[in-house]
Amino acid sequence: MLIVYKSIHLINYETQQATMRTAPQTFDAYVTELIHHINENNRVREYKTRSNATEVIGCILSVCGNED
Repeated sequence: MLIVYKSIHLINYETQQATMRTAPQTFDAYVTELIHHINENNRVREYKTRSNATEVIGCILSVCGNED
């Protein structure tokens, strides 16, 4: 799998701001292992949404729809 882009952001809930953080050298291996685990893990239930109109689901569908 080709990972096109990755980044780390810290979210400050008090100031409602996100700041980008420099990724450590081990981040590439961590992201690859995490994606592999998510794809191969079959011991969890599938998540079913009540509606595709919620903000989170809508954003996810929008991101998936913009893939090249």
